[in-house]
Amino acid sequence: MGQYYTPVTKDADGNITAYSRKVDGEYTPAKLTEHSWWKNPFVCTLTKKLLHNPMQVAWVGDYAEEETLYQYAYGEEVIGQDVTGDELRLDGKFLVNHSQKIYLDCDAYKKRCFDRNGWILHPLPLLTAAGNGKGGGDYHGCNAAQTGSWCWDLISVENAPPENYMAVEYTFIDR
Repeated sequence: MGQYYTPVTKDADGNITAYSRKVDGEYTPAKLTEHSWWKNPFVCTLTKKLLHNPMQVAWVGDYAEEETLYQYAYGEEVIGQDVTGDELRLDGKFLVNHSQKIYLDCDAYKKRCFDRNGWILHPLPLLTAAGNGKGGGDYHGCNAAQTGSWCWDLISVENAPPENYMAVEYTFIDR
């Protein structure tokens, strides 16, 4: 069966938000590889929330075994928040993991990951996925072991890499 994902963020004030996968009332497919694309309006809108605004981020699958994250995403009192389209693409940006003091140069990532059909997987949902590999529609391509390696870390999008952070090179291509 397919596993559905709900993104969850925790801001600097401790506010936890689960998102309903709707942008301007339009539903976004819930399986990880169905929506984790460079130009997906839902993913790009959540990406903009991270611009110069570090937050903890997890893309929580409904088969995820991490109980706390599961409750944040699917608990009885959780009401998923819809989003209004306000997209930010990662062109010219750096995806920064402050917890691990690493960053991803998104332009270099895009060049590495451009497939023959012009599709590029968006790194944010893949790097923050909780529960990948437990259901249909999960990511099993190149560097699958890195999927979820940034889950619930403090992440932001920046115009330049922070000093003294190490560059990482991931390649996600769905084959």
